Amino acid sequence: MLLSFLETEECYFEVIDNRLAERVEYVTLLKVNLRKSYEVFNYFFKQDQEEQERILFTIKNLRWMYSREGILKQIGGLFESVEEELSYISNLLQDLKSDANFVLFFGKERDIFEAKINQLLAEKSAEKALLSIQGKIKENYDEVNSHPDIFKPNGFRLFNFLMKNHLTSGKGWQSDVSFFYRVMEERDQLIHAKQKRFKEFLADEYPYLEPMGKFKVWNDINTEKRRQAYLSAKSAIGLK
Repeated sequence: MLLSFLETEECYFEVIDNRLAERVEYVTLLKVNLRKSYEVFNYFFKQDQEEQERILFTIKNLRWMYSREGILKQIGGLFESVEEELSYISNLLQDLKSDANFVLFFGKERDIFEAKINQLLAEKSAEKALLSIQGKIKENYDEVNSHPDIFKPNGFRLFNFLMKNHLTSGKGWQSDVSFFYRVMEERDQLIHAKQKRFKEFLADEYPYLEPMGKFKVWNDINTEKRRQAYLSAKSAIGLK
């Protein structure tokens, strides 16, 4: 901008009054003084090879740091999650907007760098959303197929829900577990493990409970309250 101003032809005005004449004289003198100052600065700057190299290095470094390739190189292997990458890129964008040297060295080209960083942010945000969906799918799959040596699909989901929400406190809990096991193993066929293996599973999965004794027979545990609790649990997790 300064060079453009200095290189323009002298401006001529139709002098109407003294104030306008003073402004014309002021602009003319200003351009003369600026040109002299610029020539002095340019002369000494050209003599300072180290300063030239420093500025060129800064320009090159900034261009790489805020480029798409540079950003991907910086975050590659540095962060463990997309959330951390997004945070880093967002901070980089804020630095770009506030970096006076960048504006000085690149001018309007800064807008191009900003647009590319915003595009990268959008891509990383989409990647985060995709990973979230994939994580939920995997979580649901793992939950549905948990403990396949004990349960058939959705069996553990149902049994664990029953244990967390419909287990009687005190001595009655073993009757509840006996009912859950028999109805799921004999009627709904959601459990395919035999009693010995199922007791081992109970000890591993619910260590806070006392060791399971003998599974009670159907007629001793088949109550309306337990049947309703079982149907409620199935409905709660979406099983028919």
